Amino acid sequence: MSHFYDDWGEIRGNGNRVHEGIDIRAQKGSPIVAIADGVVNTLAFTESSGYYIAIDHQNGWLSLYVHLDDDINGNDNLGGRNTAFADGIYLGGEVIAGQTIGYVGDSGNADGTVPHVHFEVRYMGKSYDIYDYLMETNLKESEIMSRIFKSIFITLFSFGFLLAQSTIQGTV
Repeated sequence: MSHFYDDWGEIRGNGNRVHEGIDIRAQKGSPIVAIADGVVNTLAFTESSGYYIAIDHQNGWLSLYVHLDDDINGNDNLGGRNTAFADGIYLGGEVIAGQTIGYVGDSGNADGTVPHVHFEVRYMGKSYDIYDYLMETNLKESEIMSRIFKSIFITLFSFGFLLAQSTIQGTV
């Protein structure tokens, strides 16, 4: 079972930062798929983000997937890159919409929280709240989550991404 809500703008980190993404909760190890075609821009680990991946979709657009899985059964934080990123994902590699790129977890400052992926869409370096665009699809949350975590082509996020892209660029 998966769940997300509008947590954009929440104050985090003892009040010193604003949350600029959507946290999508799911079972640890659930596949995460790319929202659109692109090139892997970043595969990294930081203490706060844990394992994360960024995909460049060209023309200033980037999607970001944070707090990927770093656990192996019975051993917290020992899985590393092998449990975070999908096979065949590498820096500079091309990905297609719907391709599995990584796995839901709780790495970084999410360690010990409900497993989730922090999902973010950026345009020209600025993060955008796409929650309302996602809700405009009129799909039930269960349908949304089914499409995201069963590695089916993500019409929801693709729609939200494209609608946000058009709106932000002033073409709607």
